[in-house]
Amino acid sequence: MQKRKLLTICLAVAICMVIIVLTCRNIGVNISESVPFRVYSIDKTDKHFSCGSYALFYLTKDPLNILPDKVKLVKRIACAPGMSLNSSKEEFTCDGKLIAIRRDKANMKFSFNGTVPKGMYFMSGDHFRSYDSRIWGFLNEKDIIAVVHPIF
Repeated sequence: MQKRKLLTICLAVAICMVIIVLTCRNIGVNISESVPFRVYSIDKTDKHFSCGSYALFYLTKDPLNILPDKVKLVKRIACAPGMSLNSSKEEFTCDGKLIAIRRDKANMKFSFNGTVPKGMYFMSGDHFRSYDSRIWGFLNEKDIIAVVHPIF
């Protein structure tokens, strides 16, 4: 009886995974702690990049030279074009809402106070040590590959 129950659960999980793969067609796996999920679907048809959404993109500028050229990353869109981004010695706010803390002042040198330019995004990881816009500044929209949706 116990084996049958385990087999049923395994079969249900396998069917769910097949449905996810067939529905989404593109699945990604995150190995960093930057975002709170490990597996995500990649939606290249969604071109509506909004605050709070997660995006897969190429990092084309790496001021600390710690990542390979044109590496793909996933981060949260924390501040979008037309919104007000303000940085201080301690934090970053978008339209008055706290979006990131400047923990590593030696490397988190990006500074900006004003309206986010058209076609640019401030990206943030959800982990305090995330390698994100606090270090490398704005992300150009042309470097965004897709919107991603967390699975688990």
